[in-house]
Formats: sequence, structure tokens, C-alpha cells
Amino acid sequence: MDDGKVTKALAAARLKDAKREGSDPDEVKALEYLLDLYAKEVNAKKKAKDARGALDLAALKQYDDLTEAEIKRLVIEDKWLMTIQLRIGNEVNALTLVLVERIQELGERYAETVRDLEGKVAELSVRVTQYLTEMGVD
Repeated sequence: MDDGKVTKALAAARLKDAKREGSDPDEVKALEYLLDLYAKEVNAKKKAKDARGALDLAALKQYDDLTEAEIKRLVIEDKWLMTIQLRIGNEVNALTLVLVERIQELGERYAETVRDLEGKVAELSVRVTQYLTEMGVD
């Protein structure tokens, strides 16, 4: 009991000592109750294990009764469908992000219209002509 755990063996040994020593009747009752709980736990675990085994056996017997269509439905719809939908959704999201990024890049590249660019070219042409005239080149 140094680590704070009370095991079945420790409880049984203490009960034996308590009876031999003539200890407090409440302690004896508590130890007997504890041992009874340990016995019930063992029985409950055994029943749970047996029930799991019976359930597994019943499930295995059901496999023989399944049709091919039911097997396909179980495997595809119940098992894989959610995973497939999730992966497709992730791929669509990734492609959408790439497309949005590309559209933004093109938007930045072509933010100025041809009309704007033609206006700038005309303005710069006038300046160049003025500079050439100032320099004496016709």
C-alpha cells in the first residue's frame, strides 16, 4: 500500500490479520465489502468479455447474410465516402486558393488599361518632343 493502491491481495491479507488480531468490526466489514466488490468486478469483467465475444460471433455470422450490394454500400458509403468527400473538398479549396492568387497577380499586372497606357505614351511623347526641340533636334 506504499503507492496508495489497495489490491485484492492486500485487502485479503489485511482481513486475515484483522480477524486474527480481533480488530475493529467496522474495519472487518469494510474489508469484506471491498473483497466482495473485487469479486463483483471480476464477474462483471468476465460477463463483459463473454458479451463481446458473443457480439463478435453474431457480427461474423451476419457477414454470410450480406448481399454484394449491401457490402458495397457499407464499404463505399459508410466507410470511404466521408474520406473521399473530405479529400475532394480539400483539393477544391487548394485549387481555389491558387486560382484566386493567380487572378490577383493578373489583376495587379493589368491594373492599368490600354487607354491609360496610351495616354501616358502620348504624354511622354509630348515631353520627348519638347526636350528634343529644346536641344535643337527636329
